[in-house]
Amino acid sequence: MPPGLLAYCRGEAATPYDDPTGWDEIRKNQPPPDDLWRWVPIDKPADADLREHFAGDSIDLIYLDPPFNSNVNYNAFFQEQTGEPSSAQITAFEDTWHWGLESEAAYRAIVTDGPQKLADLLQAMHAFLGQSDMIAYLSMMAPRIAELHRVLKPTGSIYLHCDPTASHYLSC
Repeated sequence: MPPGLLAYCRGEAATPYDDPTGWDEIRKNQPPPDDLWRWVPIDKPADADLREHFAGDSIDLIYLDPPFNSNVNYNAFFQEQTGEPSSAQITAFEDTWHWGLESEAAYRAIVTDGPQKLADLLQAMHAFLGQSDMIAYLSMMAPRIAELHRVLKPTGSIYLHCDPTASHYLSC
């Protein structure tokens, strides 16, 4: 499964407009009860994916499985028709982050337009870590986690799947 978000939510208010899970079709034939939990995969949990389709304080449980900043490129391997392993492979996704123009723009956007507490935290981390690969990764993750927090109900929970590479930074 590629990195992404699984949101478990109750009621119509939390159901996204673009419904990749097929719930819209199910609801036409047999509307689910309000207490049914729905699995809603979101590929990019920032910007339009959440802001356009989810009201604030509407999600009960969020599971986020983002890139880990493992500094590894992951490949998909193929098999021959016989079932034997093939030497053919393609890059499935890259989990490497580098400070550059794109990460600097993301950092600047958070510092100038993001929530004040998040801007302060990221500036402190930037002062400590400098223009490093880790701050590039955190500049990508920070607005996504902030947006997830916006849609999370006050009684909700976020489960963040990450490895020790950045877990102590992400938990801030």
